[in-house]
Amino acid sequence: MSGSAASVSATQRVGTPESTPQVNQMLARRAALRVERTQLLLEKYSRAEKAARASADQILRTAGEELERSRAPLPLESIAAATRAVEGDLRNTSLEAWCVLADSIDLRVVPGVFAAREEGLGEPMTVNLDGIWKPAAPPEPEGGVDLKLIWIAPDGLETVARSEPASVAALVEGFQAYIRPPVSDAAVWHLVLELRVGPGIIRGRPVPIECVEGLGETRAQLAAVAVEEASPLQRRVLERLRLLRELGLRQASATRLSDWISLTGESPGGLSLEALKYVRLDPEEIVVWEHPLGNGQRAVLLLADAFESPADLLSGPRGRAWGDFAAKHGWRVLAAAPSLPGQAGFQVAQLVQSLREQQGIDELVVVTRGDFGRTLPAHPQSEDLKGIDALVLSETLAARAGLSPDLGLSTLQLVLGAKEELALDEDEGPSTRRTRLYLSVPDPVGVLEVPRRLATWLNQD
Repeated sequence: MSGSAASVSATQRVGTPESTPQVNQMLARRAALRVERTQLLLEKYSRAEKAARASADQILRTAGEELERSRAPLPLESIAAATRAVEGDLRNTSLEAWCVLADSIDLRVVPGVFAAREEGLGEPMTVNLDGIWKPAAPPEPEGGVDLKLIWIAPDGLETVARSEPASVAALVEGFQAYIRPPVSDAAVWHLVLELRVGPGIIRGRPVPIECVEGLGETRAQLAAVAVEEASPLQRRVLERLRLLRELGLRQASATRLSDWISLTGESPGGLSLEALKYVRLDPEEIVVWEHPLGNGQRAVLLLADAFESPADLLSGPRGRAWGDFAAKHGWRVLAAAPSLPGQAGFQVAQLVQSLREQQGIDELVVVTRGDFGRTLPAHPQSEDLKGIDALVLSETLAARAGLSPDLGLSTLQLVLGAKEELALDEDEGPSTRRTRLYLSVPDPVGVLEVPRRLATWLNQD
């Protein structure tokens, strides 16, 4: 894969021989929802009071324990319940069932992007109120349900896009509504569902809808490029546009579609995401995201899991935690999305070699979880381990596994969701050490602990 590390599409990261475009799209959509909902949970969790965090921890820990044998991903219902807990626990109240219902609905907007304009109605948009799980339906209220779809501007101002009565049955089964986009310059707006039930008002989760400058012209220019002449990045942007316009399929990411469109021009500028910078590595044109607070010849490299955008690993509360790490300890913090072992595209070994040769990295610590956390240690002699000085594995208690004794490098294993905290040092050698930390904080909020725990571990040398 040339183009960029951050531009690996969701379907590229799924690929199995049995995969079909429809299956990949369904998996990609659900994964994007999981990323969106998890990012929201992390943001609210990082700002919540201790008691609210403890309530969310209990929900997540219980859900994780139930998955210990299946190793299935954490249900979206549990992520939603934990998010409500840190917002202000509504369990055992008359509104609890309505909160669950609102959280179970995703707004899939077709087209999922609209053109900047100064006046006029804009292109019609179809809002699909899709259920992402089947909640227990609350009883039909006497006064009915008043439904609103509300546009939220970048500055927080709100405009009602549509208002109508709705039944509980319709909300559970899903239906379509029709709206128009707001008049706007290029920006990211949000659309949110609001339900009024008697005196209570419940909102679902806002979904991002981007307004793009020159959208029609961009589509025409990209479509006019012959397939054999198009760069991987151009094909990636065109496919992302197609999925948004035809199916309303979002790709959760801290980067905007406009940013990637800007990179397809003859004289591309830097991305407009102010919190991050990026580095191009030749000859594969790999894009690696970097936190701006880091410096020096020592680096931490974060590997994005399937469906994650590398930029997301350095944004929001995770980005703030890694920024503190970089500023206090003098390390660069990078993020990329290489291909899994055995898949097409650039591999971890290529990325590591390029970073060392082109960025002058003398010491490299790789932090991984999920897919890479399961595959890299499984092959101690793998080329992907060459050039790595230390490996950090973050995993749930359900997925815990013993460390391979033959990795030949220092390893820190963080096991999330344990009943009590415990540190174990295993087979410490003259130049390597292997530590396993059992942490009580559960997945996925445990990722916020990784920078601090890594700093402590590195300073023990």
